[in-house]
Amino acid sequence: MTISNSSTIFLRIYSLYQKSVTMNRIAIIIGFIISANIAFAQEEVFKSVSSIKQIIENEIVNVERDVIINDKQIVITKFLNAGKGDLILNIERVEKKEYSYDGKCKWYYCKLTIEDVFNGFMKYIIIIPSYNPRSIYVYGFVEEVRVQYTKILVQ
Repeated sequence: MTISNSSTIFLRIYSLYQKSVTMNRIAIIIGFIISANIAFAQEEVFKSVSSIKQIIENEIVNVERDVIINDKQIVITKFLNAGKGDLILNIERVEKKEYSYDGKCKWYYCKLTIEDVFNGFMKYIIIIPSYNPRSIYVYGFVEEVRVQYTKILVQ
């Protein structure tokens, strides 16, 4: 065996050793990261002994009103303040999509023209069935999670 032959064998063994050491280091680091995630994982648990359930009551209000729709606005007369004020909405966009049992409907995404003192510029969705509309659905979003719903029956 010559010196050059033995040195190449030594270099090969040394490089294999270095690769195994590197692989061991990577395995140790991955194991440490996984165990740290398990050890420091946070979980929130909320315990409750009671809840508040909102019961919605429907009330039929007999008020003769008009719903006027043009390219930029929707006006619903006698809608606000117990039938004394008009609801005037600016149309932001219109889409056609399914709604309940009414099939394809026009969805009008609107914003209140006058700023509400408490809620700012409320957003509304007005839904009108495309075929034989018998009712108009009005959804007013007071906040992200509170919705006012009115169904206007059409003659």
